[in-house]
Amino acid sequence: MRYFSVLFAFLFSSYNCFSQSDNPVSKNWVTNGAVNAIVHDSNTNTIYIGGVFTFVGPNTPYGTTVDLVSGQPNTDFVKPNGAIYTSFPDGNGGWHVGGDFYSINGQSRSRIARIN
Repeated sequence: MRYFSVLFAFLFSSYNCFSQSDNPVSKNWVTNGAVNAIVHDSNTNTIYIGGVFTFVGPNTPYGTTVDLVSGQPNTDFVKPNGAIYTSFPDGNGGWHVGGDFYSINGQSRSRIARIN
C-alpha cells in the first residue's frame, strides 16, 4: 500500500511537468524531437538529455531574427500563430512576411503582414 501511495504522489506532483501550454515561454529551450532520458550530474550541476532530436535551442516557433555577431536568436521577435514561408525587406527597416498565420502578436492578420 505504501508503494502505491508514493507512486500516486509522484504522478500527481509530476502532472504539471507533462502538461502543454497554449502560450509557450520563448526564453525556455526546446528540442525538435522526443527526449527519452534526462540525467543530472550534481558534481558539475549539468543536465544531460538524450533522445531523438537534432536541435536544442530557444523556443522561437515560426521564425525569429538572429544577431549576426553572436548568432543568438531574438526571443522577443514578433510571434505569429503559424508558419512564415517567405520574407523580404520593405526598404524602410521593416519586413513583409507571408505564410500560414492568422495573427501576429495577437493582432489579426491573414497570411500576410508588415513587421516594423
